[in-house]
Amino acid sequence: MTDSAVPDVVVIGAGLAGLVAANRAAEFGLRVAVLEQGTEELYLCNTRITAGVFHVARESLLDPPEQLRRRIEAATCGYSEPSLAGALAEDSARTLEWLKRQGVRFVKAPVSGRMRSMLAPPSVRRPGLNNWKGRAGDVMLRTLATALQEQGGVLLRGARATELLMRDGVCAGVLAVMGGVSRRFECPAVVIADGGFQANSEMVRQHISPAPERVMRRNAGTGSATGQRCAEGRSEAACWIASMAISFYRGAMDDDRFWPYPTLDFLCFGGDCR
Repeated sequence: MTDSAVPDVVVIGAGLAGLVAANRAAEFGLRVAVLEQGTEELYLCNTRITAGVFHVARESLLDPPEQLRRRIEAATCGYSEPSLAGALAEDSARTLEWLKRQGVRFVKAPVSGRMRSMLAPPSVRRPGLNNWKGRAGDVMLRTLATALQEQGGVLLRGARATELLMRDGVCAGVLAVMGGVSRRFECPAVVIADGGFQANSEMVRQHISPAPERVMRRNAGTGSATGQRCAEGRSEAACWIASMAISFYRGAMDDDRFWPYPTLDFLCFGGDCR
């Protein structure tokens, strides 16, 4: 589709989740527009800086679904949502194969004692967030963006969603700001995949810690909960709050040489989640 065409689907956010949703919709012949608030060609997001290890509860995506279900249950101490855990276990292998068909490349890498699928070229494990270009998540996002364009989809950078359009209780599109000008996208479906709220201190205070200034946040600094704010108060819009904690060496709080690596995740994995 062209920038001026009316889309069938608008996706908010051009990270891994957003570009996968957009490409999948385009495969079914739908006209897709993706709104990405970043203005740069290599806009920063969490996917861009990922280490790129694909696993389910530290197990291979290619393991049998029942094995993955049991692993999810054990890793979450029984607190997982059964329907979501089932979907993750059942769909993991075909998701990996689908990504490969889009041109995303993987290598086998030993992680926590087992061989896992890791994005190629592998990421560089060293301090700072300036080592991602041409590696792992960066290459994956470029590949998925190219695949979307080849299928007729449009990726609009510098487009920040501000409000869902509702008509008779049904989502009918989204408002976005582009270059300081409000733009209206009317469509039958909107997918919110904008990367969470880790850069929004007030939401970190509300959902994670009463002292967000004392939380060491390992992220791209771009997730401001734009999509969630659009969906708030809309019973028609599904919205999940989730967070993930990663263990760091204490010195990282005061010395950038220890951020974001080394992480202590695998040391903590040996503990009991109870």
